Amino acid sequence: MFLEKSLLDFGLSEKEAKIYLAALELGTDSVQNIAQKAGIKRPTAYVIIEDLIRRGLLSEKPTERGSTYIAEDPDKLARVVQERQHSVKQALPFLRAMYNVEKGKPQVRVYEGIEGMKQVYLETVWKSKTEILFFSSIRKIYEALPDLLDLWIADATGETNYQRQAKEFVNPDPVDIAYGQKILAVNPRHEVRVVPPEFSQQFVGTDNAIFEDKIMMVSFAGKLFTTLIQSQVLADTLRTLFSLAWQSAEPLDVFVRKHPEMKKETR
Repeated sequence: MFLEKSLLDFGLSEKEAKIYLAALELGTDSVQNIAQKAGIKRPTAYVIIEDLIRRGLLSEKPTERGSTYIAEDPDKLARVVQERQHSVKQALPFLRAMYNVEKGKPQVRVYEGIEGMKQVYLETVWKSKTEILFFSSIRKIYEALPDLLDLWIADATGETNYQRQAKEFVNPDPVDIAYGQKILAVNPRHEVRVVPPEFSQQFVGTDNAIFEDKIMMVSFAGKLFTTLIQSQVLADTLRTLFSLAWQSAEPLDVFVRKHPEMKKETR
């Protein structure tokens, strides 16, 4: 029903809209008749009517036989909308001040759980307009999101053949190596290098990306959190460190020739 939908858009629930329209059509009437007209149980109607009174959309009229209720003039709905718009306009400068943080100050957002992580990958990282620098534990990504990297690879092999420019560090791990070989086979713009096995530190339980003016860090340890930092200075600083590390790592094909045993395990 058009009128009911309009009231839903205004912010009323379905039952609130039914009660208001019933009262509007009946004029001054009892809860019992309003509830019957609206097709809502009387006890529920009482609760809804009290709420609509508090919101200024219904009025109570006491009588000798008990209270009756009447809908307020529909023009009041327009006034309420105008008042809300006015309140939002007054608040906008303060909201902008909160959102547009001090120039140069990093903006940090934290997303919790699998869905939050997917949102950052699909809606932010993968839509980057600049080269993406990854340093990750591929094994951990497969454990947390089994289909994510397959989707990433499929993007580069689909009809659109959308090949992102990227550099990626992976661990000297058979799962990581197998992924690297897959992505190199379909995307020549994606370079992969391997952390030297003799290094005491590797990427354990994380996925990280540097792109545009942003840094993404995912922690798979315990509760899953994805942190997105927006700061040109911090992103550029990490790019410098990434470039220094990149020079000391071996390209994937060179590494595999030296360590053929790493090809034994595939996903």
